[in-house]
Amino acid sequence: MRVLTARIHAPEELLPGYRHVDSGRALIEHDGHFHYMFVERGERYDMRTTDDLDELMYWTFETITSAMAGTYELMHRNSNAGDIRRLRFAHQLALLGRLDPAWADRCRAGLDDILSRHPYVDGR
Repeated sequence: MRVLTARIHAPEELLPGYRHVDSGRALIEHDGHFHYMFVERGERYDMRTTDDLDELMYWTFETITSAMAGTYELMHRNSNAGDIRRLRFAHQLALLGRLDPAWADRCRAGLDDILSRHPYVDGR
């Protein structure tokens, strides 16, 4: 995981924890299966389970790159650029593409689904 985080310069605070910490950040547990979740105020939410390490890595880096893309968009916001999601989504896909093109394709499909229900609002 360290090699991949270094490839996209992911901040340490975005990396998942591996023991129960009530922080709202991602947590990975392993008991023969991989469990990916968030814990906040003692409650687990968005818990997903897999036996596939690639699936776990996708969940992890989809979350990390989404947060990084949000920060990037805020730092590069242009009021004339239209819907802010354009820059955010493009940056997330670029980051994921540096890690695994299949992850970028998978994320693109999810973003396309979101956009089919909630299109860009800038008329482009």
